[in-house]
Amino acid sequence: MKTESEYRQDIVEVGRRIWLRGFVAANDGNLSIRISENEVLATPTGSAKDS
Repeated sequence: MKTESEYRQDIVEVGRRIWLRGFVAANDGNLSIRISENEVLATPTGSAKDS
């Protein structure tokens, strides 16, 4: 099982990849991942996908 830190890194990597492919502008939308039945990690509003 991954740690919360590893899940956070996954979100960063996915954001970077979708930005590089031109699927989103740098600050479009949010990304989220369910890490347990009762927990979700999400990017903050306005976060840059390119970094």
